Formats: sequence, C-alpha cells, structure tokens
Amino acid sequence: MSRVIDEIIVHCLATHNGWMAGSSVDAKVAEVRRWHIEERGWRDIGYAVVIDRDGSIGWGRNIDDDDDYFDDVGAHTRGRNSRSVGVALVGGATSAATDAFLDNFTPAQDKALRQVIAQIKNYARKELPVNGHNQYANKACPGFHAPSWYAQEVPRSIVGSNTLRSAATGAAATAGAIGTTVTQLEGDSQRLVIILGFIALLAFAFIFRERIKMWARGIR
Repeated sequence: MSRVIDEIIVHCLATHNGWMAGSSVDAKVAEVRRWHIEERGWRDIGYAVVIDRDGSIGWGRNIDDDDDYFDDVGAHTRGRNSRSVGVALVGGATSAATDAFLDNFTPAQDKALRQVIAQIKNYARKELPVNGHNQYANKACPGFHAPSWYAQEVPRSIVGSNTLRSAATGAAATAGAIGTTVTQLEGDSQRLVIILGFIALLAFAFIFRERIKMWARGIR
C-alpha cells in the first residue's frame, strides 16, 4: 500500500432498480466508467468498488493497471479523495438522505458492502470510519446515513433468519411449558422448575443477541 487511507465513503449510482437488468456487474462498471471518462473527462471510473443489486462486487478504478483497486486515488467526493476509498451501490434513484438502507437497496447489497468495508479495513490495517457522500455535499447520495447504518442498523430482513425464528418459537414454547408445570408443582420442585426455565430463557436470549451481532457484521 502506497497511500494512507483514513475513511470509506459510500455512494449510490442513483439508478432505478431495473437499470441494465440482466447485465453483469462488470458490464455495469464498464457503463459507469464510460460516464466518468466520456461525460466527465476523468481518467477512469471514480469508484474503487461497485456493488450490484444481487450483491455482486465489481472492481473499479485501476489507473496503473496493477489490480490494486484501493491504492489508486478515486474521484468521488470533492476534497476527500486523496485519503479515502469510494464504494458505490447500484440503485438509489429516488432515495433521500434520511431513508433506511433497505428502503432503496437489497439485503444482498448490505452483506456485500459490509464485506467490502472489512476488506478495505484489512488493507488499511486499521479501523476506518464509514461515511456517506451526503455528509460532504448537499446530496441524498447514498440514500441513507452511512455511519448509523454501519454502527447500529440491523437489516430488516433479519426477521427472515431461521435461527431467530427457531429461537423465538423455542422461547415461547419454553415459557408456556414453564407456566403449565409450575402450576402443577409446589415447594422445592416448583422453585427448581422456575430456575431451570429461567436458564433456558437466558440461553434463547443469548442466541438472539449473537445472531443479531452476526447480521450487523454482514454474516448470514
């Protein structure tokens, strides 16, 4: 690595969901490259990475042709390019800066973006802030508040997790069984069942917590 990287800046292409439907992510990168070279007069595509709707990752700026996409200074955020890496999401045409990530993008993009962020941090060998273009310009791009998304927001599709559904079902069944059993017992037996039931519910709570942490890190 020959340059210092201090942050990751997330963008969107402001394209509609059906843009270039059926085309590969590489074809979409080529089209954005054409925009930036032919229409803006830049040397190459401005972004280091482009992430498609299905989570496919396309590699962008590579001016020196060494396949080190994080090393080349991008062209994506005025005044921030020299020490940042720009990553763009396909989509976001009608997004607002106050939207949630999944209002405009897919769970697959959520996962892929988190993976790319982890790659960039590993490349930089340090923790890096994750910011959005809208923090540096009067724009909606990328269509959500990037720091909040990365630090706190759990994808809404978490409700589709088999692990969480199983844990919820198990917790409900355990609570019901405890209630039924307790009413049939007295004294020490009743207290023992309550204690064992409490331990079981703590186990289900632990599963919930760990699964949510995994989703927040992009692990499905």
